[in-house]
Amino acid sequence: MTVLRTARLRFVPLAASDVEELYELFALAEVRRYLLDDTVMPKSWVEAVVADSEAQFKAAGAGLWTLRDEGDELLGVAGYRDFFEPPQLQVIYALHPRAWGRGLATEALRALLEVGFETCGFEVVRGATDEPNDASIRVMERCGMRRVDPATFEPPLDDAEGAVFLEISRAAWTADGGRVLES
Repeated sequence: MTVLRTARLRFVPLAASDVEELYELFALAEVRRYLLDDTVMPKSWVEAVVADSEAQFKAAGAGLWTLRDEGDELLGVAGYRDFFEPPQLQVIYALHPRAWGRGLATEALRALLEVGFETCGFEVVRGATDEPNDASIRVMERCGMRRVDPATFEPPLDDAEGAVFLEISRAAWTADGGRVLES
């Protein structure tokens, strides 16, 4: 589990010490609206997310990171997590509203794509969001992701209604030359 850096962000793998800050982030109405179907999750759920992320790092080489600025302020969370049935590893990001409108979601997603393709060896990276979340759809499209029909997934997903799915292949990402991580 590595700390990553872009020009403006530090990606620090989730740890038990982050639970309180993450709980506060996920409780914000603006964050939970699309990410958690507007549900305030209990702190035990956040603890489980941290534990799942640690397991995901071991299994797939990528889990969830906190997004922090150089002053160590929590700006959000981003990474890879299983969603839907059957479980499907997808890219995810959520920013604190104070970090909106600065291009940080795009910067974070580009870094996640780089990790997915260059470090983890993924052939395709997928993401999903609720249909009304136009801002997140624009971020994914800006990073080269294109809308796809989940009915074409193998195996098919059981609970995909109301979600917009986007994906990008390794070939499309390589053609874009989207490297943003600092050495």
